[in-house]
Amino acid sequence: MSDIRNEKIELLLSDDEVLASGEELARKLSEKERVEERRKLAASGFKEEHEDLDYGIAKLREEVNTRRRDIWVEVRDQRTDETCTIATVRIDTGEIIRTREMTSEERQGKLYGITGRSPDDQDRIDRTPAGS
Repeated sequence: MSDIRNEKIELLLSDDEVLASGEELARKLSEKERVEERRKLAASGFKEEHEDLDYGIAKLREEVNTRRRDIWVEVRDQRTDETCTIATVRIDTGEIIRTREMTSEERQGKLYGITGRSPDDQDRIDRTPAGS
């Protein structure tokens, strides 16, 4: 019976064949390096895009769960000397968003005027001759 089949055998290469295989190896290694660089650049871009999406998802999840959103608005502080409080007021709506007690430094400003100078300092300034 004559069954024909394929079988792998070892073949010794000539010097020219080894040289040709070496050149092909060098080409393949260079090509692999170029592909690896492109892969890294693409992966880097995808990683950044993925992180941006994660951030957006986390923000929206927090908004949905808390029913709140942080926004930037212009504000000013409004002193109320009678109650020794400072109210933070939104410029666009006039809404008071926070009230706090004055610090000791702010209360001192109330006693000595907005300059923060004590009466003694002001008296010294008033008595200083012009040009000194």
